Amino acid sequence: MKRKEKARNRIPKDDVVEFVIREVLRGKNVRTQAELAELSCDVLKGRHIRGITGRRARMVALRIPGVKMRVDTRNGPMPERCPCCSSELEKIYAKDLSGNRIIVGMECTKCSYRGHGKKWVPRRYGFEIAEGETKKNILSSEKSHGSADYPNNGPDEKARAHKKRNN
Repeated sequence: MKRKEKARNRIPKDDVVEFVIREVLRGKNVRTQAELAELSCDVLKGRHIRGITGRRARMVALRIPGVKMRVDTRNGPMPERCPCCSSELEKIYAKDLSGNRIIVGMECTKCSYRGHGKKWVPRRYGFEIAEGETKKNILSSEKSHGSADYPNNGPDEKARAHKKRNN
């Protein structure tokens, strides 16, 4: 009985989470981080795997090529590091009327975070597949991230398996 309990409480590996997030985003845009985590958990529950948090879903989605993250900000204190991915922020400067340089914004070098004015704190994260990325590109990147939990990642591998059975 303990063995079945352990199987249900497995924490999913990053490559499994990447695959699930790609599947969730394939047909639609996701408006919030919580919605991305919830949709991903629904897929993972079918495999008796523990769900993931919104933060982990966001961090894994940032590493997936072809996934675009949109960050809406609200008023708050200016951060020292990126509040989305914890990387360095580049300061955007402008000159005022007296010729002094002032900070008018900050943007992340890795993700799509950009703060300006007094709006620095992330309010909502949105996720979608970037326009330049085609389904073919996303499928080819899935093949390189195969895992034991999802052995048939793409339609090409399913077609090859079908041909082998019929020959």
